[in-house]
Amino acid sequence: MTNCLFFGDSITYGVYDGILGGWVDNLKKYCHWRYCNDDSKEVSIFNMGIGGETTEGLIKRFDVEFVARKSPFDNLIFLCYHLIY
Repeated sequence: MTNCLFFGDSITYGVYDGILGGWVDNLKKYCHWRYCNDDSKEVSIFNMGIGGETTEGLIKRFDVEFVARKSPFDNLIFLCYHLIY
């Protein structure tokens, strides 16, 4: 089993997509569908996005969040932020 942890801000969390839950939740539904219907490898998706998240905030919580969800097999970590210029 592979665990995918998506860290980021409100876009990662899906705050403006009350119907579909945002892009991470859509990916979660797709992976679940593939596991159930195509005999694909199990992939667990964790949406760790928080509205207003900052780099400092992520650094403070990263170790605790990762240790709580890490898989003994495969772990993929995605840092998803948008830049404002």
